[in-house]
Amino acid sequence: MKRRVFVCVGATSIGVGALFSTGAFSSLTADREVAVTTAEDHEGALLGIKNIDTTDEPVFTNNTTLEMDVELTDTDPDTTISFDGNDSSYRFSLGPNGSETITVETEDTAQSALVAVTAELFDNGTKSGEITLQRDFSVPQSAITDFTGTAKSPGGSGKFEFELENTGDKPITLTGIGIDATTRSDVQAVTPKNNGAALSGNKRDLVTTSISIDSTDPETHSRYDFDTDFELSLNETATFELSRFTDGSGNKVRMDGENVRVTVYFGDDSHKTFDLCLDEATCGRYES
Repeated sequence: MKRRVFVCVGATSIGVGALFSTGAFSSLTADREVAVTTAEDHEGALLGIKNIDTTDEPVFTNNTTLEMDVELTDTDPDTTISFDGNDSSYRFSLGPNGSETITVETEDTAQSALVAVTAELFDNGTKSGEITLQRDFSVPQSAITDFTGTAKSPGGSGKFEFELENTGDKPITLTGIGIDATTRSDVQAVTPKNNGAALSGNKRDLVTTSISIDSTDPETHSRYDFDTDFELSLNETATFELSRFTDGSGNKVRMDGENVRVTVYFGDDSHKTFDLCLDEATCGRYES
């Protein structure tokens, strides 16, 4: 992550030593996927930019006793950035110690986004200072990975195959997986077959233990880290296989015509959830 910071003072009523640059944006979403790369702002920053946790959107905080007007501007020549759905630039006001959560998104698969932040400070209507920041930060790997729509479950094998494609212009790393739900309520796990792997990628073993599934809550899962990271080169498509879906007694369950929701984790700690659908009519719907 590149960081370029410039801090200036608009008037002498605020001393130079009182102004600190904040840390980088702690969240950027692309195609509504969440970036979880973070940087905490300085404890003494007059304008704080941070997340409550790594999955939240940026929170801007006025850490002064003055009024603050903040402007966010898209200065990236290679992509379009929006702020709460507003393109190019966005202004909002913060009262003393006030906070505002802003959704920052790109409209394409850009790998980085350059944003200028300007905060003007006012004391009883008179401008007292100005903070100027510029940030160049990365879009998460999760935002440039797509399910290509080729899921299949051959016959009564109990296995499930799907493909993921790197649609960006740099390699990405996959590090783990969780299975959120299936449309088969009796499925409780994906188990290795013949001492192999529960999950393989391009015929390489990735998870060699059983992967548990609890479809009663389709929004949650247990994360299973890969035995070794899986690299996906730019424009590469990889085939993954969940080897054997089983019920509570360990019996194989047919998955032809069924849907599966998985969450994939990436090397930059971002993640993305995919609905792998063999039945388009019920795609994304799971009974809780």
